[in-house]
Amino acid sequence: MAKLNVKNAVVQSAFIVTFLSVLERAFGFLYRVILSRKLGAEGMGHYYITLSVFSVFLSVAVSGIPGTVSRLSIKYRAEGQNKKEGGVISAGIFSVLLYGSVVCLLFVLLRKYLGFLFTDPRCVSLLLILSPGLIFCSVYAVLRAKFWGNSRFTAFAVIELIEEILLVALGSVFLFFANDAFSGAKLITLALTVASFCSFTMAIVLFKKSGGKLQNPKGTFKPLFASALPVTGMRVASSLTASLVAVVFPLRLIATGLSKQAAVSLYAAASAMAAPLLFAPCTVIGSISLVLVPKLSGEYYNRNEKQFTKTLSSALNAAVLLAFLLFPLLALGGKDLCLLLYKNEQAGVLVQRFALLVLPMTLALMSMSILNSMGKEKICMAFSVAGNVCMLLCALILPPYLGENALFLGYVFDYGVTALLNIIYLHVRVSPLSGVKTFALKNIAAGLPAVALGYFALPLFCFIFPRLFAVIVSVGTALVFQGILLITFGAIRFSWARKSTRKNRAFRLKNTA
Repeated sequence: MAKLNVKNAVVQSAFIVTFLSVLERAFGFLYRVILSRKLGAEGMGHYYITLSVFSVFLSVAVSGIPGTVSRLSIKYRAEGQNKKEGGVISAGIFSVLLYGSVVCLLFVLLRKYLGFLFTDPRCVSLLLILSPGLIFCSVYAVLRAKFWGNSRFTAFAVIELIEEILLVALGSVFLFFANDAFSGAKLITLALTVASFCSFTMAIVLFKKSGGKLQNPKGTFKPLFASALPVTGMRVASSLTASLVAVVFPLRLIATGLSKQAAVSLYAAASAMAAPLLFAPCTVIGSISLVLVPKLSGEYYNRNEKQFTKTLSSALNAAVLLAFLLFPLLALGGKDLCLLLYKNEQAGVLVQRFALLVLPMTLALMSMSILNSMGKEKICMAFSVAGNVCMLLCALILPPYLGENALFLGYVFDYGVTALLNIIYLHVRVSPLSGVKTFALKNIAAGLPAVALGYFALPLFCFIFPRLFAVIVSVGTALVFQGILLITFGAIRFSWARKSTRKNRAFRLKNTA
């Protein structure tokens, strides 16, 4: 009964967090649609290029330290070291506050020399507007980690939803005062800073109301940084890669003969329109990881190897199933979705062409969360950097030959290499994962024929229905066929059906006797 209660608690928490995260992403998606129509590709390009550079500095604070605070809190609680549990939270807040304050000061003092970071030097002004958010976001992330370590997820999911709603509202209002694309980019950057301040304030209030206190951090800095630095290095490498790609990719397109404006617009169509659709599974994977990581850490540190292996395999299987549930939608409806939302057919073609990216992406994200929950941060960092190198090479070498396709081929190599190395390590060093391999092969065997059926059925449905409705019907047909194949292959089983069958058999045997 205890196992059932734990399982139900995990499923319930995952559902609530996923639901709130999906709402948050829905508002974020709506916001991107509004921005794309108000600012155009050029204004969006300036905004997202600045965000990619800012994320490098932000990742130093919000990647390694908060996650390590959460994991060490679980570890110290399992060992009965309550003072250290409180001390590690204080150490985390002090560290990110010091870092954020120093970086903000450097931004202001060196603002005349930061133009080299951007394709357009005017983006420096956007970076200065964003800089206070470095302090707000980093402190918020540590406070959130404290609650995550105690498996209290809902409150901060609500805060993040409120933050996203505020961002959409403020950004939409501010855009009425924009004179051109760049002034609009400055205003929505200001909206982002204000929204992050609001979430920061709500987090502090929640921390105080829940009885949170800052305790002496003595003895916690060393283990904090020993675990946090590899994770920080991994995230910084990823953010730095994204920033380099944001600068290098347009330059490589310009080298092919495109104008500067056309190159920035093309990058915006790929990164700000097509990529968010392909990265849609990140919301659900993030929610599942959020709920499972404390459970995995607890099982790992309590040496419950059997249950840990079971939870690990279930997490990877969930990532695979999620990827293939979204695959038909992106492969068949990507172009029409981008036309409807962005009025940009080129972004939709990219979504359809690289729809299968969802598989390596979900596996990479889930496996990284698993490795971090085990304290294997250095291994995780090495594998992630290997993927980042592949991404950067694609951005440097392939644009003259493949154009905008080079960006997404880079994503395929980035996530694919990371996922492969992570899973090989887990299989060899932790536990055999033959069940995950079998489950993935069954999903591939069901997903590819299902998408092929939907693809060939789409022209037929277009003769009968309007285009948009025909796409919906073809996606639905593919999903139904995929579900039938998954049931046939035994990838999906219904426990209620097995129980009902057993009861019927017992009833027949009783009546026969």
